[in-house]
Amino acid sequence: PVQHPVAPPPPAAPKVELPKVEPAKTPDKKVAFMPPGELELYRQVLQDVDPTAPNLVKALNDLNTWTRGFPSSTSQNDRLYYYIHVYNGMARADKVLDTAAPLIAAGVAAGFRDQQQVLQILVAASAAVQKLPHPTAHQFAAGQAAARQLLEFLPGYFAPFSKPVGVSEAAWSIARNQLETIARQALSRRPVKLAAAN
Repeated sequence: PVQHPVAPPPPAAPKVELPKVEPAKTPDKKVAFMPPGELELYRQVLQDVDPTAPNLVKALNDLNTWTRGFPSSTSQNDRLYYYIHVYNGMARADKVLDTAAPLIAAGVAAGFRDQQQVLQILVAASAAVQKLPHPTAHQFAAGQAAARQLLEFLPGYFAPFSKPVGVSEAAWSIARNQLETIARQALSRRPVKLAAAN
């Protein structure tokens, strides 16, 4: 079976030195049973977003091809995660929020087994709403909901038993505080004027 890959960090994530938590080493059954054509597209996207040599333009094209070819994929959540990853890397805060909105509405933590993916989506959306001078009402609501979910998610993520070996208590605490700050700043955002939805 195909092992679910470790999710790469968003290239344009906020400047937080976050200690990594090793994800579960269990196979992703949805990926393991992908049709060959879809599996090839999935692997291509992984190659496109490889942090050692990312090609975000190609990644976006390959994601669009994957979406057109397999619109009802059982890995739709993973596909949305990679869209968010790519849009974040392209500094497209509007697209980050538009893409993350359905995941946030459903509860991000409920849609992913990989805690890194949950964290990265919530951080990206919480940061994105602070970058748009005039978010739409939909984008603003998604960003604030992401921030609330992030504050609820962090205590479990930073539980003492989750601290990686070699990471100090101080570093673990600082990382949590930085992420909580991102969430609180998103919740304190009061735009002067919301943009009209397209």
